[in-house]
Amino acid sequence: MISAFRQVVLLCTLFVFVNSAKLPSYLKPCSKSDPNLNKCAIKHAKEGLPVLAKGDRAYHIPSLIPLHIPEVRIQSGENLKIIIKNAVITGLDKADIQDMSIDLPNRKFWLKANIDYVNLVSDYEIDGRILILPIKGNGPANITYVGGVYTYSFDFDLVDKNGKQHIKTKNNKLEYTVQRAYYQLDNLFGGDKALGDQMNSFLNENWQDVDKDLGPSLTEAISQIIQSIVTAVFTKVPFDYIFEP
Repeated sequence: MISAFRQVVLLCTLFVFVNSAKLPSYLKPCSKSDPNLNKCAIKHAKEGLPVLAKGDRAYHIPSLIPLHIPEVRIQSGENLKIIIKNAVITGLDKADIQDMSIDLPNRKFWLKANIDYVNLVSDYEIDGRILILPIKGNGPANITYVGGVYTYSFDFDLVDKNGKQHIKTKNNKLEYTVQRAYYQLDNLFGGDKALGDQMNSFLNENWQDVDKDLGPSLTEAISQIIQSIVTAVFTKVPFDYIFEP
């Protein structure tokens, strides 16, 4: 049996490790004095993404191949409520990072990536109005975005933790544009096939307006997931280990 003293030492050791970990080997640091900091960051991000996408338990990073989300609740105005459960999202691991801006003096970060194909398969519940039509149902859902351009940004502060500075993000924001969106909601209107087919046709014929209605809530949910991944790394890895002198 481990003595109380040894338990305290072990817990302290784990605490220091958790709060002072170095970057995982697949993520390379850049120098904050590098005049080409953004290019360095893009290069290392492209190199590290294929490994990071597999997930890393040590840094509490979930696998993106695919990404599993237990539940997302969407409230669009006062007229539409959606619950998405057991969601499986594929395609995020194929993100192609196009541009990145790291403004250390003003503590701002911005990234742009292309994702050709993102698919969400889940169970759903929906009730309310979408655009001008009433909609109600529950069952399997399949949503696909094609030709997407996604931008993710945040501001940050530096906070002290055990004598080392760590990045703390704020104002996280995810935005996107897509070339096309496809929707398929099964078992609408209590399983009435004729009404369900008409509604799915309406959703797909008016996909741009539907996306404007649903998009902000969906992106907020995904933004929170991205923020949790970013925060997991920043909480463990000090600022000077990410951006070396």
